[in-house]
Amino acid sequence: NYIDFDATQQLVTEPTRMNDHRTRFTDNAIHYIWEQSAGNVFYVQLICQATVRFMNKRHINIVNEVYVKQAIEEWLNSDADESAYLNYGHPLFLSGEIGDNAANQDETIIVLDIITRCKNYTTEEEIIKKAAELYGQAENVTKSILSSLRARRVVDQDKESGVYSIRCRFYPDFLNDHIIQIFL
Repeated sequence: NYIDFDATQQLVTEPTRMNDHRTRFTDNAIHYIWEQSAGNVFYVQLICQATVRFMNKRHINIVNEVYVKQAIEEWLNSDADESAYLNYGHPLFLSGEIGDNAANQDETIIVLDIITRCKNYTTEEEIIKKAAELYGQAENVTKSILSSLRARRVVDQDKESGVYSIRCRFYPDFLNDHIIQIFL
């Protein structure tokens, strides 16, 4: 589920407040975390955990957007366990192999990779074409995956243009690079 900016701000700041009740996160850092996570609590917590490790390692009390970005990059680049990337991506992006809106994990990764490669601005027709061209994936499979991703609110589709985008910036900005390397 997704929370709004105010709830994200509270989740980020409350556990890390200083003794004088000031926050350790600047407004632009909080906004960046919210933008990267789209307010998904799982990703807010992972990003905050990486940021706190980054702060502790460097003995920093206040972080801004740049530090948060560096913390995410350091965290993902230092994680030696490839399966961990699937765990980071699994709860939001890749799950759905059972139950409502079921989707195969490997096929889901392909569709999310294509949306990422197209810089989050691509139509269903373009996604189908690229899935067939790059991965040999059938049209009906791609449509099914897109339907699953929409139903699980992983991707949004603009009603006017039909363009798809991944709701949580954390995936196209960071995570997809690591996940796709495991599969290709």
